[in-house]
Amino acid sequence: MDKITDFFAKIGPGGVTGIVVGVIVIVLLIIALVNRKNALGRSIMNILWLILGGLEWAVAMFFVGIICCVTIILIPVGIQLFKLAGFVIWPFGKDTAFTKPSGFKTFLNVLWAIIFGWEMFLGYAFTALLFTITIIGIPFGKIYWRIAKFMFLPLGRSFVKIK
Repeated sequence: MDKITDFFAKIGPGGVTGIVVGVIVIVLLIIALVNRKNALGRSIMNILWLILGGLEWAVAMFFVGIICCVTIILIPVGIQLFKLAGFVIWPFGKDTAFTKPSGFKTFLNVLWAIIFGWEMFLGYAFTALLFTITIIGIPFGKIYWRIAKFMFLPLGRSFVKIK
């Protein structure tokens, strides 16, 4: 018993709080991974995603969409990035689906892929790879992979619910 009290005395009150929060997050993650196919599991994963960076990513996508809209020619890409921001806020239970873009949108896709898309694709793909190295990070890695595919060719993709 003395070893336990000495341990908690050494780490201090902030360390105890961190341990408790870490245990709560791990328990929620285990519940979500077991119940991934139902609404409860997806909701827990979405809340964890939001807490662990999803909100920041959504805000970043929103601002990149504004910048694209300012350039006028990339307004369709900016609109897609606004949709992506909505996807990034609550991604579990959604997927991207490919649809055939029109001629002008195909031109914009090629322009985007050459100028910005390949860099953003590589960044998100690398992040997805890093997450999938750990067992707990695999669901988050899948989301980053969906975002990576979207970022390479954003026009001609839509968001669908996973059943």
